[in-house]
This record gives sequence, structure tokens and C-alpha cells, in this order.
Amino acid sequence: MAVIEIDLDELYKLVGRNLSEEELKNILLNIKCELEEIKNKKAKIEVKDFYRIDLYSTAGLARELKGLLSIESGIPRYNVYDSDYKIFVDPKLSNIRPYIVGAVVKNVKLNDNLVKDIIQLQEKISTSFGRRRQKIAIGLHNFDLIKFPVFYKAVKPNEYKFTPLNYETELYLDEILEKTKAGQEYGYLIKDKEYYPLLLDSKNEVISMPPVINSNNIGKITTDSKNIFIDVSGTDLESLLITLNVIVTTLADYGGEIYSVRIIYSDKEIIAPKLEVIKREFDYFKIKKYLGIKIEDKEIIELLKKKRINAIIENDKMIIGYLNYRNDIISEYDIIEEILIAYGYNNIVPKVPNIYTKGKLSKRRKLINKIRDIMTNMKCIEIYTPVLSKKSINELLKEDKEIVEIINPVSSNYNSVRISLLTSFLQLLSESKEMRFPSKIFEVGRIAYLENNKIIEEDSVLYIYSNYKVTFSDAKSVLERLFIELNLEFKLVDSNYKYLISGRQGSIFINSEVVGWIGEINPEILEILDIKYPLVGFEISLTKLLKYYNDI
Repeated sequence: MAVIEIDLDELYKLVGRNLSEEELKNILLNIKCELEEIKNKKAKIEVKDFYRIDLYSTAGLARELKGLLSIESGIPRYNVYDSDYKIFVDPKLSNIRPYIVGAVVKNVKLNDNLVKDIIQLQEKISTSFGRRRQKIAIGLHNFDLIKFPVFYKAVKPNEYKFTPLNYETELYLDEILEKTKAGQEYGYLIKDKEYYPLLLDSKNEVISMPPVINSNNIGKITTDSKNIFIDVSGTDLESLLITLNVIVTTLADYGGEIYSVRIIYSDKEIIAPKLEVIKREFDYFKIKKYLGIKIEDKEIIELLKKKRINAIIENDKMIIGYLNYRNDIISEYDIIEEILIAYGYNNIVPKVPNIYTKGKLSKRRKLINKIRDIMTNMKCIEIYTPVLSKKSINELLKEDKEIVEIINPVSSNYNSVRISLLTSFLQLLSESKEMRFPSKIFEVGRIAYLENNKIIEEDSVLYIYSNYKVTFSDAKSVLERLFIELNLEFKLVDSNYKYLISGRQGSIFINSEVVGWIGEINPEILEILDIKYPLVGFEISLTKLLKYYNDI
């Protein structure tokens, strides 16, 4: 989530019509955004969808609103012009900050509001989606001052000096980490490396030191900037390309023309940006079954166009296409959500069931509700995370379980089903550095794994305490309180789970059955995922617990 500030005059100019405050408030809810306040024609908007980074700018919001308002429909169109601009990548950066992509956008029409908007977009992506620049850092530079080709080099800390952005004195690279605000905040990402990343042009002029700071001479965007060179560096190439697509489409909406850049690695070449239509096939029978409203195929296609998605229906399949500045469409349920948003939730007419039953809560639901009440009464915060997760994180936790993998996943972030709620939580911490400490969280959710070639599904509850210092006792006291409230007895037996610290862990037993684990998370796993603070907690199978729970 991110809170952005936009100028309403600029938004309405891009949309093509004005909206009342109430109209704006209602339509923003349809794209998972919330209007917090309007003051002096400036609107503060909370973007609640972590993966919709295209909505972090005025242009991105306008693009989405134009679809919902039927001003434009279908996939947005952008041209990418070929060029001979090149970036050469030093192979010595492979273990430091291995990837970089770039693009050039010419003839951009900027004013004070739009300069602030593009800088805000840059910072919000780098902070949230980019994990405070560790995964993604973005540089915007004055193209007219750069002589191509550009070189992404690994250099010694005292080999080069340049004037950092908003400073007046040249400093060596290691001095920049010590003496500038950006260096003090982000220098830890490269400080311990033998070499630092540096972006240079053919005149040997420093463009920037990713991921820390731009050059004051070249890396400063003003209202006079017409031609802009964008670089995006980091550790995950797929995320860099998505980020670059978001930046260039935003600048194109401000009147710019997009030009490609060839990035030359020692083992491959990449041409960026790649503004391509992603085509995916879904089960249309499933979409119709769970949609919940009866509408014709033609209307469904038109509704998806309002969400900037093209679709065709062939037999029982729906083939959709969308531009690859977004990567949040994973399953049929995402398509259903897009259709319902465009249809309008307020337009759905409630139905009276045609059969009479006396409803009551199941024993399973009573247990889940009871656990939620207990955990919130202990001042724990409930979270919800996706069922799908990275296989690489699942691998760290699987022990003797077999992972359920996804065929043709839309993203490497969602290529398996979590075998533990801890998988999703670790992925959340790894991808976002916004969590505050200390923090007590819990989640109730579904997990799955393979056993004898059969998928086993279970309900599970996870509790995690994160702080600058944690102990086994922090989790044990919460576990004891939980079982007292549930009127159940348990015992702890020493265990040897590899993802927990030896001697600070245990298996949770009821009678002779293992129902969960408790312990401190192994710091080797935290280091792999670049999680800075220690974690302790427990996870219990509610499916197993249900056998012993008496809800009377």
C-alpha cells in the first residue's frame, strides 16, 4: 500500500472530464484506492493494491479511470521506437547488483506538478515494490547531457568522484555513503562490497551510483527537461522490466515518445522496454459459474474493456490480453473481480435463496472465529496473504512435504501453493520493508501439499512476533494462552526443523499427534530473504486441532 498526492487539475485534464468529490471517492474504490482528503485541489489517495504500481501516478490513475468512465476502452496503445542506444553491463556486478534495464522518452511535456508526480512515482515504487531500493532502484536523468553508449560498471569505492544530487561538492563514492542523506539511508545495500555499481556515459561522466544517488549534473529532472533517460537497476529482472514499463507509459501519457535501449550482458542481450500484450487462457465455464450474475458474453467482453483488458471467448475458454505494466492477474477469480468492478458492486441485485434452510455456523467456522477473537484480544494484528507463493521460499520450509507447483504461472512470485502460512509471511517481509517493529501478527488460512500424489489441504493458524530481539518464551506464552482459552491441553517435544533454530524449537502435541511447531526462525533463512529482524512464532494445523476441540 502507498499514499500518493496528486493535483486534481492534472488528473481531470488527463481524464478529459471533471468529477465531484463524491464521484471521485466512489470511482476510486472501484480500483482499490481510497480518497483520504482533498485540500487546495490536492488529493491524498491510498493505493491499496501492492502490485498495481501503475496507479502510483496521476497518469496511471487517469488511464484506469478513463476505462471505467467509458472514455477509452481496451488495451492502451503505446509505440516504442527503435534506437541504437546501448548499455554495457560489467559481469563483475553479477554478485552485487546484477541487472539493469533502460529506456529513453523524448519530448515529454512537464510542469511543476508533473515533475513532482514522476518523482513521487519513482520513490513510491522504490520504497514499496522495490523493498526500499534493494530489489528495485530507479534513476531519471537528463538525456541531452548523456553521450551513449552507457556503461554499468563495477568500480572501487575511491576510484571515482562526482557531485551527488542536490549537493555542490564532488565526493568519492565511499564519502557519498558517509556524508549524504541518501548514502546514510541506502548505503548499506553496497557498503560491504568490494566494488560499487556506477553508471557512466562515453565521456566517463558519472550518471548515477545505483541504488544510492544520481549525479547532480545529469540526474536532475526539472520542468525544462524534455528528453529523459530512465535506468532501473536491481536484483530481479522481471520486476525491473515491469517497473520500466510503468515509468515509460507514465511519461508517454505526458506527451513523450518511447525509444528502446539495448542492454548488453556478457551472456545475453535485452531490448527494453518490452511493452507487450500478455495473452492468457482461462476456464470460461468457471468464470460464469462463480460470477454470480447473469449477463451475456458480449457484455462481459465490454466490461473487461472498461478495465483495459481485451477478451475473446472460444468454446469454454476465455482468452484475455492486457498490457504488461501489470502482473496481478493470476486466476479466474481475478477476471471475475475485474468484471464485477466494471459492472458495479452496487448494481448487483440481492437474491433470495429458492430453498429454505436453517443456517448455523459449522464447528470449523466456530473454531476459526474463536481463534480470531483470542488472538485479537492479545493485541495481535490479523493479516491476509496469497495462497500462491514462490517455490524457492516453499523449498526452505518443506521438510518432508512435497510442494504443489503451478503449471505456466503468470509470475515467478506465484509458482506454487504455500505449504505453510509462514511461507507467505516470509515472502511478504522479503518483498516489502514497510512493516513496523515490534509487531505481533497472526493469520488463519489454507495451505496445501502433496502426499502420495494426492493434494492435501489444511486450515492453519500462524502467529509471529518480530522485534529487535525475540525469545522462545515470547511465542510460548501466547501459545499457552491460546490453548487455555480453547480449553485444550498440549505438550512440547524437542524437534529438529531446519527452518527453526536448534535448541529453540519444539513440536506441539495433542495426545500423541503433532499438530504444529513453535520456535525461533533460523537466521540463515532470514539472511537469504534479506529480512533484517529476528522472528519467533508458531503454526498449528486447525484441521488436526478440530478433532480435539469442543465448541459447546
